[in-house]
Amino acid sequence: MKKKFIICLLAGIVATTSFGVYGSANAECLDEVDIAFLEFMDVEENISYIRSPLYNENLEQNGWQYKFQYNNTYGFALIANIIENDIQIYEVEEVYYEQESLFDKCTGLPVYVTFNQYIEYKSESYFDLISGDELSEEFIAASVEKGFGYTGTGSKTDISETISYSSRTEDSYSIKSDLPKYSAVEGATNCANVAGSIVIGYYDRFCENLIPNFQSYRKIGTTVIYKLMSAEIGDIVTTLKDLMGTDNNQLGTTFTGFQSGMIEYVQTHGYRYNSESVLTGGNFDFSKYKNSVKNNKPVALFLNNYAFLNQIQENNGQDVINSEHTTIAHVVVGCGYKQHIYYNSSGQKIAERTYLKVASGFTPKEICYLNINSVSKIDKAISVSIS
Repeated sequence: MKKKFIICLLAGIVATTSFGVYGSANAECLDEVDIAFLEFMDVEENISYIRSPLYNENLEQNGWQYKFQYNNTYGFALIANIIENDIQIYEVEEVYYEQESLFDKCTGLPVYVTFNQYIEYKSESYFDLISGDELSEEFIAASVEKGFGYTGTGSKTDISETISYSSRTEDSYSIKSDLPKYSAVEGATNCANVAGSIVIGYYDRFCENLIPNFQSYRKIGTTVIYKLMSAEIGDIVTTLKDLMGTDNNQLGTTFTGFQSGMIEYVQTHGYRYNSESVLTGGNFDFSKYKNSVKNNKPVALFLNNYAFLNQIQENNGQDVINSEHTTIAHVVVGCGYKQHIYYNSSGQKIAERTYLKVASGFTPKEICYLNINSVSKIDKAISVSIS
């Protein structure tokens, strides 16, 4: 198949890049997919890009790959066409920097049906572009069922890293009293619904009718203690499942479904829901995250794989960092962080490790640290406020 590329630049840009020399184009050439991509990237620099189509399991076009370059860096983004409440939406699912896409070596049709899978259809069969193996119809069906929803649980692998150093400093912060420690209602909900209920339980402190006839916390002096899971919280989690369209068209909850469900719940109870991206150029921006939590705004983090920190073993100038890694999409809510900076005997910085304090939505971890040092992929992050 001969690929057709659509080339489009923002008005007034003339750029020489690895893609070639492009002339300027009028803003009118932008369609809704371009707009979704550019709004997600949200970069101040001039950005150039080309896009090519992606297909679903029925070999119908259902998304786009964007190869981009700006500010001396390059990468690619994958966009899927999802349906929410019978409305067609283009949602950016994954962004990678300084990497070439495996879809670029596709000689047949590139098939994109779920996170982290690069599939090629040729000779009337499906093939994994990573391994080259032929894929069964059962595998394709299971991948389609996963779709682009965040589901939470999966197989776990213990991973470890060792850092030797002469000295170490720590910077840490947490929203006072952290966040509620909610978990799923058995058989009825998933991680996105729980994450939404955690945000609602937190803001019930300030918006007393957010959970009618129920107070999500109690006070002992000036100390706030969140109540544990209850029938009232279970009802919210179940309500969010319906409002977020969980398990409709795919397993779990899409990012768009999370947003629309939260907006509807909050507005129904007489308040305003607002969210702001904690990404820059499609990448997690730790500075924006710090600013959010220091302003007492939790951050919903959408992960397509993740690692929870189990323990840091300190032993005579050596840290052994043990984590639990899961390769599946999940949503957690951030409320703090700790950052370690390591130095050698000459006082030179040799390493930096950052961990986000989160409400995991799981028991027994509940409030724990997310290891984001090359072992967790943050696809989307939003600072959330309700007023």
